[in-house]
Amino acid sequence: MPNIDNQKKTENILRLFEEINTEIKIMLEKKSTNSSLLVSIKKQVFELLSFFISFDDDLDSQHKSKVYTYIAKFIQDKIDKKNNSFNTCLSAVYSICGETDSELITEIEPSIKTQELISLIKEQLIAVKVHYYRDIQTNSCSQKTEIFALLAGASKPILKKIEESGIDLDDLPKEIRDIFIEEKKESISFQIYQS
Repeated sequence: MPNIDNQKKTENILRLFEEINTEIKIMLEKKSTNSSLLVSIKKQVFELLSFFISFDDDLDSQHKSKVYTYIAKFIQDKIDKKNNSFNTCLSAVYSICGETDSELITEIEPSIKTQELISLIKEQLIAVKVHYYRDIQTNSCSQKTEIFALLAGASKPILKKIEESGIDLDDLPKEIRDIFIEEKKESISFQIYQS
């Protein structure tokens, strides 16, 4: 997400807090619970809630997009051998992983090229796993994406690891944050694809 987008969202949230604060001050000064003021405050609180919900959705989409990009790059380089565009590889990844997020998916029905690539991927890709590790001292996390494949002509499977560290807990998708916080786990693993 561009910095300008974040700045606008931050300015909007500050404006909403200021409006709520002003409305509450008016209510307190008048020592009344004027129904129109309450309706106004309620509206602004709902705007704030929708902002936070959309912010979580943005984080989730960004995070999924990054993981899918890792997988698509691997597929383009190792399985497809750069015969198709990156976008075709990414569409194939969305399809094999069962992605339904309309914010991410570019093809409603996979094209013939994408379908052919999906068949090739299913012959060679064994599994994709994503692991998250939490450092409770620093409240930061690391992520490891593992891609297992038996490439055409190879006698044994390969394992590609993509690691990222120093991820702030607040920058993880809500589902993962919640597991770390509520269940007090130090690691979480997801299988994104299994042949």
